[in-house]
Amino acid sequence: MVSDGVVRPGAGQAGLGVDGLIAAAARSERATAADTVRKIHMAVLDQSGDDLDDDATAVCLSVA
Repeated sequence: MVSDGVVRPGAGQAGLGVDGLIAAAARSERATAADTVRKIHMAVLDQSGDDLDDDATAVCLSVA
């Protein structure tokens, strides 16, 4: 689950889009919920140039 600040384009938002979100999540080498969120977080910061005005929330649940 992610907030609109992750996927929507615009000033102060990351604008990863759905494809960018999927690509970032797929970079998780450990395939854990925590690592997946870290990869999305890194993609958000890279895409936004560390200039976020909107929230960019990512939540990943793992069920064992």
